[in-house]
Amino acid sequence: EAPFAYGGANDGSFIGDAQAYTIFALLRADSVNAGVKAILKEVYRAKQTGFTASELDRAKQTLLAQMEKQWQERDKTKSLNFTEEYVRNFLEKEPSPGIDYEQSLYKLYVPGISLAEVNGLSTKLLDNASPVMTFSGPESSDVTPPSKDDLLAILSGAEHEHFAAYDDKASNQPLLAQAPKAGTVTSEKEIKSVGVTIWQLSNGARVILKPTDFKDDEILFHATAPGGSSIAPDADYLSAQMGDNIVESSGLSSFDAPTITKMLAGKEVEVSPYVSQLQQGLSGHSTKKDLETLFQLTHLYMTEPRYDSTASAVFLSRQKSVLANMGKMPEMTYQDTMSYTLAQYNYRMRPQTPAILDEVNFSKSYDYYKKLFSDASGFTFYFVGNIDPATLKPLVEKYLASLPSTNSHTNWHDLGIYPPKGVIVKKIYKGQDPKSIVSIVFHGKKQFSRENRFQLSAMCQAFEIKLREDIREDKSGVYYVGVRPSFEKKPHDAYRVTINFGCDPKRVDELIGEVMKQLDTLTTKPMEATYIERVKKIGKNELEVNLRDNKYWMSQIQDRDWNDMNFETISQSGKLFDNLTPQDVFETAKEYFDRNNCAQFILYPEKKS
Repeated sequence: EAPFAYGGANDGSFIGDAQAYTIFALLRADSVNAGVKAILKEVYRAKQTGFTASELDRAKQTLLAQMEKQWQERDKTKSLNFTEEYVRNFLEKEPSPGIDYEQSLYKLYVPGISLAEVNGLSTKLLDNASPVMTFSGPESSDVTPPSKDDLLAILSGAEHEHFAAYDDKASNQPLLAQAPKAGTVTSEKEIKSVGVTIWQLSNGARVILKPTDFKDDEILFHATAPGGSSIAPDADYLSAQMGDNIVESSGLSSFDAPTITKMLAGKEVEVSPYVSQLQQGLSGHSTKKDLETLFQLTHLYMTEPRYDSTASAVFLSRQKSVLANMGKMPEMTYQDTMSYTLAQYNYRMRPQTPAILDEVNFSKSYDYYKKLFSDASGFTFYFVGNIDPATLKPLVEKYLASLPSTNSHTNWHDLGIYPPKGVIVKKIYKGQDPKSIVSIVFHGKKQFSRENRFQLSAMCQAFEIKLREDIREDKSGVYYVGVRPSFEKKPHDAYRVTINFGCDPKRVDELIGEVMKQLDTLTTKPMEATYIERVKKIGKNELEVNLRDNKYWMSQIQDRDWNDMNFETISQSGKLFDNLTPQDVFETAKEYFDRNNCAQFILYPEKKS
């Protein structure tokens, strides 16, 4: 039962040129003083007993690996990174010698940093300091804030208590005790127009890869299969939904999660499982040199997930603390109300609260996880980045084609969650700040297609430009305004358009009226051609940039695969912009803005008694 959700420390710029050594923690509402004591205990334990040689070695490996990755990508560095460095150089006098020089410094000095040097820092940072302790929290009967005397007593106690040295339990064992028996790639299909290759594996799984040269040392990974928490009955949906968290917090094979983290020190690699409503899978990334480690982690997540009841309880305790804090936020209450209402108060769409998490059964979570990940034949594995198919293929055959396969083909279940028909107006009163949030949601059924989704997106972008000019720039009425479309094929063909803006509570009715007035104009006659030209120009410019981005290709390949669309359409989106006309936007607006299926949600500050 950790008394804080998370904590940490850093040393650096505090305000202006003032430097500070800062220790921070997100505390649990029921153990505020214990949380402060626990975080300070680690600070003064480090001062008294120092770090271990193995901890320092991992820190060095991590620093060198991070710098090596930056250096490998030196020719593909984004302009924003340079801009931020120039700003720091000007305002904070931070040296800016260039990545080549910085890498040489790391290689020269990091290996020689001694344990004595690192352990001496705590004394320098803590002795003769003038500590400032701050506490902030909600005004709530659930939270008893510490007094000044409480905080000073805890600090004094930590300064004078004698602590046992930290026992750094690490492992020098390999991730996999023995190599799996390899399968084979049984067939290959190449889609040359987009540079995508599809491999069918002997166990029924698929691999889809897209080699690129956008980044010199970036490989993105994703895996997915249909099913998700929808396969579980209502009574167990939370347990199924939490399966990924339970396993990730527990570890893999015989290694707990902290040991796995230590074993990966110095490697630029990450793999995490996920369970959504309709899917389960894995996501991650690696460099070229750590690619095999990515495959090993993937193999273990699907064959040897670990269940640790203590680690699971700690995770859930932390999650409860996070939810307790988020529940105090007006924006979260607003979003929860909107989602729950639009789902017609479906049991599975209840707002998550600390109390609801008590429904999670750890052993059931683990069982659902194993069920969802046990059949490789239902999975597709995606790779995008600087990959050599000849190098990738033996790794695929060794670690993915070898995964167990039952050919059970678990599929998602349609849970029948639909928005309510008719007109709904909901007012939410939460918080003290004099600001409101307004969301106007239009929804309905419409056959999913690439063209329909594009037309909806283009229309929303054009309308957003119009609204920004009208209610933000001309009337100075809103802090922001957005028009967000969504279109889904699974579990059923449906669309949603959300108009949202933030404003002064006194102007809510006025601005909703203005939005509706602009909406009437949009659905009465075609927009001026200048708006459509702006949409086309913005869209084509964004597409040009996106087609040189690994994350964009990964998302588009997954999207096309999930929605049964051709991969060739990824590079053909520019033609859709070329053919867009004001009449298209007009016809789309008339079709999708159904005033008979509309929901309004308005956040107001709490009424003063």
